[in-house]
Amino acid sequence: GLVLVSGYYYPTPRSDVALFSPPALPLIGDLLSYSVAPLIGELIAPGMMDRAFSPQGVSPRFARDFPTAMALRPSQVKAFAEDSAHMTTAAERLSARYRSLFPPTAVLAGDADQIVSYRQAQRLHGEVAGSRLDILPGGSHMVPHIAPERVVRPIDGVASDAAASSRNVYG
Repeated sequence: GLVLVSGYYYPTPRSDVALFSPPALPLIGDLLSYSVAPLIGELIAPGMMDRAFSPQGVSPRFARDFPTAMALRPSQVKAFAEDSAHMTTAAERLSARYRSLFPPTAVLAGDADQIVSYRQAQRLHGEVAGSRLDILPGGSHMVPHIAPERVVRPIDGVASDAAASSRNVYG
């Protein structure tokens, strides 16, 4: 089964792709990843976290426990840049196949998400037959941190549906 939370499923214009992709470039990307990118990341990390959690605000536990220094290691900067550089193309390629998904699926999003519009979740729900949709009113991109019970419930439901489905198939 699938439990998909605050996902980017369809290609849309994204300014963050241009901003975060340069460390993925051959040669110059390594130079950026080992020099200025971690410093820039240190400066913009608080604002990025605020935006991801807005309108709720960064949870105290996340603020205390998130390993910012580890996220800004050159290897992580490069990996994040590569993900950013390919996300629109990947969403375009994958979205053509969503109607063929068949496992038990739950799709969750916050309607105040400033990173990915909740309309992506609504659209995916419309394409995946039998999926369940949960839109958290006023919810940010960080649904698992602001409303963990809203994530646990569909995990339990999808696991139960998947178990029942496998019993039906395998007797």
